[in-house]
Amino acid sequence: MENVNTERSLPVKEYAKAAVGISCVDQCGDYVCAEVSCMAEGCPCSENYRTCPSDCHEARFEDLAKFAEDSECLEKGELTENYAFNPETRTWWINLKMKPEFENPLCSPACVIYEDEDKIELNWRCAGAVPE
Repeated sequence: MENVNTERSLPVKEYAKAAVGISCVDQCGDYVCAEVSCMAEGCPCSENYRTCPSDCHEARFEDLAKFAEDSECLEKGELTENYAFNPETRTWWINLKMKPEFENPLCSPACVIYEDEDKIELNWRCAGAVPE
């Protein structure tokens, strides 16, 4: 079966290959996360949760935090190490501890990182009813 990469990260892989001047073999979809790879012609491309989420579902918190650096999430809160991947929407959800001026007792905010788009958003996850 031929590996077909439909991930948005293909340009990242092409950039990485061009940066080191080699032609690696894309093995995304073989159910093996090839995080460490040789740096010679014909070696498997290095994979991680961003370049091949179908093989590498485990993201390191440090990687997610770095990706969220200049986002609204960190303007209004602090990332916690409580996070999860949703394979249906291909999103990472990281719980936030909000700064006091942005706290809302009816909300449980999360920073959402979309795998198929270069997009991060703050999702407030608020309850619908307002207590009287």
